[in-house]
Amino acid sequence: MAAVWISVFGKLAGVPGALALTQRWGSLFPRWLVLLAGWGVTALLCLYGGANLVQQLLMAAGVVEVSDTFRPVLMWHLFLWSPVWLIGGVLYGIATFYLTKASRAPETAAR
Repeated sequence: MAAVWISVFGKLAGVPGALALTQRWGSLFPRWLVLLAGWGVTALLCLYGGANLVQQLLMAAGVVEVSDTFRPVLMWHLFLWSPVWLIGGVLYGIATFYLTKASRAPETAAR
């Protein structure tokens, strides 16, 4: 039960992080901290969603054995939850990329 609540709070922590990438108040934090967190979350979400997607594709293809408890929800995870995590990572990366580009010093951006 503790792991579930830790997971909930970790996921909720991503919301202000995403908003810090796109809202004016995000500039209250050091630029390097917001970008580091943004790229870190991007990597974690893409890795988590991508790895789960590959594993579940292998399960659906019969290459990897599926437990009896997971079999009823395999398709939900394959077509809904894993793509949501992967797309979330890509969108987080796009927001971080645009903040990186927009917050460069003018002389650096011209090079």
